[in-house]
Amino acid sequence: MTARIRRAAYAVASPTVLTLRHFRAIGYRASVVERNVRYGNDRVLKQDHYGFDVEALKPGEPPTLIQCTTAGNAKARMAKLTRVPTPAAKGGNAPAGLENTLWLLRCGWRLYVQGWTKQGRCREWAARLVSGKVEWHETGGGQ
Repeated sequence: MTARIRRAAYAVASPTVLTLRHFRAIGYRASVVERNVRYGNDRVLKQDHYGFDVEALKPGEPPTLIQCTTAGNAKARMAKLTRVPTPAAKGGNAPAGLENTLWLLRCGWRLYVQGWTKQGRCREWAARLVSGKVEWHETGGGQ
């Protein structure tokens, strides 16, 4: 999936805004699920939805979560979503990394990491799904 966005319309937009506009343009209802939570006098904590920034829904399609970033940061975001939690990380409120990702995939969610970069002579924003869809394949086991 590749999208080109006209430079004049989106010259200063963040990757999250670009992703929202892209998914809305192809028929999804998309919204930001990442929030800034203030605590104390001047502290802000970013709280996202299982590691993702945008949720997109479309009739007939599985629910979709997208991690929005720049193309240069996309591999780091993928690593964050697929890292194995350490015992210290498991003590927190929510499972981290791979545990979350596998849980969402088992529940039928479609997961994307969408990296944005400026391309071409006119320096238009272009989206690139860095790893395509993150997929889960059940292996062996049985009952």
